[in-house]
Amino acid sequence: MAACVGQHPELRCRNNLGKVRAVSIADWRPRNGTWTKDMPFTNRRKRGWVITCGENMIVVADRSHTRAWLRLRRQVYSSLGDDFHDQEIETWLTDSTKCCWIAFEEGEAVGFLEASLRNIVDGCLSSPVGYIEGIAVLPPWRGKGIARTMMLAAEEWMCRQGCSEVATDAEIENREAITFHKNMGFEETYRIVEFRKNLPAEQDARPGQGWVSS
Repeated sequence: MAACVGQHPELRCRNNLGKVRAVSIADWRPRNGTWTKDMPFTNRRKRGWVITCGENMIVVADRSHTRAWLRLRRQVYSSLGDDFHDQEIETWLTDSTKCCWIAFEEGEAVGFLEASLRNIVDGCLSSPVGYIEGIAVLPPWRGKGIARTMMLAAEEWMCRQGCSEVATDAEIENREAITFHKNMGFEETYRIVEFRKNLPAEQDARPGQGWVSS
């Protein structure tokens, strides 16, 4: 991945003469001809980077997209309440180590990807590591390359942050997610069982119950 800093190897545009040129997201724009309509390009707009791929539009989320972002989160993380989603969205909007992309089709939000930078990730040797915290495309719009385009945008952003590795996770029974990530070039590192337990409140702690007395 280190070689992709500044220029992702999979980001390529083709003009009307059939010439192919590797570009970075920051450089996706028509030049020396018209790009074919099914190839990606981008323009700088007030609300951040806009990537178009066919009839899809993918934007870096800002405060103007919070309603669409919330609607997507509600559908993907249906067990969580709006207060939690609002806090998460605010964190993503104010933390420079996090970024979110939202995919629109015909004005409707149909998918999103949330990414961050982590100092340490199991199975990775470098730091920081780009981490895909969540990626989802609503069922009617799957299979159209939306998730792949968002992933490539995220990888380009990670490269620009100095990352040489990208990582993520999926539930063991989520075969669709595992297949997608393998098709995107990810390799499996570990399969683990995670554990947790509640600790007693400090006022209830007693020596010999797992607390060290001073």
